[in-house]
Amino acid sequence: MASKRLQDSNRDNAGDFIGESAVTQSCEPCMKTNVSKTDTVFCKDCDEYLCDMCTNPHTVYKPVETSPISLSSQPRSITLELLVSVDLQKTADDKEEGFLTGLVFLPNGRLVAVDNMNMKCIILNERLQRLGSPYTFKANPLCVVCVSHDALCVTFKGAVFLLSLSTDNTIRQTRVIITSSNFYSISRMSPSQMVVSTWDDPRPARIISLDGVESDFDHVTFPVKKYKIEESMCTFVQS
Repeated sequence: MASKRLQDSNRDNAGDFIGESAVTQSCEPCMKTNVSKTDTVFCKDCDEYLCDMCTNPHTVYKPVETSPISLSSQPRSITLELLVSVDLQKTADDKEEGFLTGLVFLPNGRLVAVDNMNMKCIILNERLQRLGSPYTFKANPLCVVCVSHDALCVTFKGAVFLLSLSTDNTIRQTRVIITSSNFYSISRMSPSQMVVSTWDDPRPARIISLDGVESDFDHVTFPVKKYKIEESMCTFVQS
């Protein structure tokens, strides 16, 4: 039985922002299946982060030299390097200056953003250049999440739109879910469920499924308060 060389997961110059920041990395094998889990180990041989679940099979089945495993328990301070930045250019069919309120990475490295002011969903490459034609809504989009390699969810006041995304950068609407709460931020919790933030609702964070079923957290206590739009956001990180 052989082991990989694993260490406390700390790697310099990760990310695409500037400055000192406490950053929690995600397990890279899990990210390939659209699952977000916090890392605990960094494998020096594979140059990748691993969560607890991926560490054991990784150690057992990869035949190289042995090295002790160090678990990460606290966020670490690292230096982040700006890779690329662009100014949002107003296109001929834009009525306003662009205002992106949602941005998500796709598994293949493309990005999807929603332009709140111009009611659009746009696709970008790794150099932040636009790909294909934007999808235009009839209302102002708020946030976006990737739920699979070719499916997106976009939040609106009182609704969630489901979109399909093709390899040739074509976006199509597949379904509209009318919601009982106003949702803003949205993040993937499982292949069929998302966590969303609310406004004008005493439940600041809720769950919605791809089937449109809304539910609440059973064992989480939130402040009994109605937040205004943009006052409260949430995300979900798999433990």
